Amino acid sequence: MTSRSAAVARWPSAASAVPARRADLAPPAALLLTGLALFGSSMRATRIEVGGFFAHPALMALVFFTPFLVAPRVGRLPRGVVGSIVAVVASVSLVTLLGGSFPLGFTFKLGASGFMILATAALVTSSRAFDAGRAGLLFGVAAMAVQALVLGESEIGTTEFNPLQSIGNKNGFSLFALPALLLGGARILEPGRAWYARSVEIGACIAILLALMLTANRSGWVGAAIVALALATLQRGRRLQATVALSVIGALTAWILSTYLSTSVIEQRVELTVGGYSSDDLRRDLFVGCLRLGLENPLFGVGPQNVPMELAKLLRLTTAFGPHNAPAYLFALGGIAVVIPFAALAVHLLLATSRFRERASTHRTLQLLLVLWIVRSLFTDEILYSPSFGIAFGLLLGHGLLAPERRPFSGPPTRLPAK
Repeated sequence: MTSRSAAVARWPSAASAVPARRADLAPPAALLLTGLALFGSSMRATRIEVGGFFAHPALMALVFFTPFLVAPRVGRLPRGVVGSIVAVVASVSLVTLLGGSFPLGFTFKLGASGFMILATAALVTSSRAFDAGRAGLLFGVAAMAVQALVLGESEIGTTEFNPLQSIGNKNGFSLFALPALLLGGARILEPGRAWYARSVEIGACIAILLALMLTANRSGWVGAAIVALALATLQRGRRLQATVALSVIGALTAWILSTYLSTSVIEQRVELTVGGYSSDDLRRDLFVGCLRLGLENPLFGVGPQNVPMELAKLLRLTTAFGPHNAPAYLFALGGIAVVIPFAALAVHLLLATSRFRERASTHRTLQLLLVLWIVRSLFTDEILYSPSFGIAFGLLLGHGLLAPERRPFSGPPTRLPAK
């Protein structure tokens, strides 16, 4: 073989490049479909019952993709993150057994959330896959919001408006909305985006914001404000442009609310907050009660199944209530045996995304997502198994692990000198 023919042989032909391109498209397509599947979380008909629990369609999608897309890529996942998730599930199983029950319900939900983080991260094989995942997350939640605005038109302006329909509490919608707004908003503010793509994404964000405001979920409103501040801080060197863009989105949302929808439920909730709200006192008591349970049982807690009854006894309540917060709940149910693995998971997530300087923006976004998770977790324990937060953490973890991409050489083969 001559030197020229050897050089040409090393240059990939169009035919040989086709299978590689198809393989490269599989992870982005899987992540896009996983994100879009979040839309099905609002409907009981699309929630598959597994052992008495209604699994999210996004979880089922990742399970489907695991054998041929996720499993071959698990080796790229950092051991610290994987080990921390395993430690969380193992510690919760242990404290559940010590509390006198078989570790199933709560442990299954936590394990599913950990699986979603790892499976999503494994599928982020390129920046294209990361973008596809962000788009799926944004438009999946936006579809949920649009459906609620259209089908629930008669409930707009009342406390009955619920994007999750009969499958969940209306306050739970913010657990879907906030990660979508953070990652989708960051996508919108990135320079170089086509105006038509950006316009569609802005429309999706406005739909989510409208539904979020109409749920009258105050912690969701606080979360949306945090997202806006976070997006402004992410745009180093372009904060003025980001602030203007975010202000326009906020103004459009407010205008649509006041002109075409209703602000009555928002005004009512603000008045109740200013004048004093009995549920706020109960939430505070539940938070303090969980801390007391944890301090009385610092090593292994009382077990997740026993927390509601122990709170009722401690606070002398006639009805058992859930903890309505995650940090103190974790301390109450498992003591330091559960809190330490959770803290280790957060640390390992941050360490894993700080490897490459070129991924600094991803690392900062993950930091802000953690802040958002902590703030929102003060008002609900359901965030511990939120599919939207799980996908968002997985996307950022996977993108932070990507080595900086080099632009491939696209010219013709160089002729080698004759020997």
